[in-house]
Amino acid sequence: MLWLYILWTVAHWGLDLFMISHGRLDAIPEGQPIADNVIGLLWNALQGATGIWYLYALALYFVICKLFRHWILPTLITLALIECFAGLVNDKWYLQSMSENAVFFAFGCYGRNLLIRHFSAFNAKRFIILLFVAALPMPLVAQYDLLEQPGIKLTMAFALVFSAIDFFLLLSRWSNLKVLGFIGRRTLPIYVMHMFFVMLIAQYIVVPHEFEGTNTFIISLLAPLVLTLLIVGLCLALYAVLNRRQGKLLFSFPSLVSLWPAKPKAPIA
Repeated sequence: MLWLYILWTVAHWGLDLFMISHGRLDAIPEGQPIADNVIGLLWNALQGATGIWYLYALALYFVICKLFRHWILPTLITLALIECFAGLVNDKWYLQSMSENAVFFAFGCYGRNLLIRHFSAFNAKRFIILLFVAALPMPLVAQYDLLEQPGIKLTMAFALVFSAIDFFLLLSRWSNLKVLGFIGRRTLPIYVMHMFFVMLIAQYIVVPHEFEGTNTFIISLLAPLVLTLLIVGLCLALYAVLNRRQGKLLFSFPSLVSLWPAKPKAPIA
């Protein structure tokens, strides 16, 4: 993961510098610090202040879960408390994101057997209860800006995750979900490459055109779905082209065996 994080962090930095020099500044997303030099890039990478911070976080989460595997309950409680108070003690979005997501990784890591046992089949009663827990508080949370209050986001997030599992269990009764499975096995290339297409579309299609009246409503309604499907398709197409021979190092740790296969031995006379 760290190899991919370093590699694609450099690639994203190159994209940022190119867009700053040759693109529209009003089409560049705000909030992420853009380094002026290699030292700044290294500092951003070390903090996780990049568009692909989750690759860095995964490596940290793995180490944490490995080190504290004999203290599962204290680890989960500690990470849950960190999630609850991350927004109150840290105003940097990338550090906050890494802090808030750790408990979900740890729960999936430590609670795998528990999840498989209890979510082996769709349960209508559980599904409805989880939806109520996740959805009913939303208007109140939005009206009084309660999302960052300790425990609110954590509770709603777990309820949404568990209800989503039940939803797909229900969906699997009528469909084998092959397309979603295909995409799910290829989330890495989509994750590391999608921002290239997002910024290009923003630079040359979305920002330069001003939409007014009825067109604005129709476009705002359809654009998220259409652009998401388009960008996923472009990422998968580019992945199919790049993920060959030496290009495999873009999506996995380089291996001399995989990149340069051994020549077939000459037949013995």
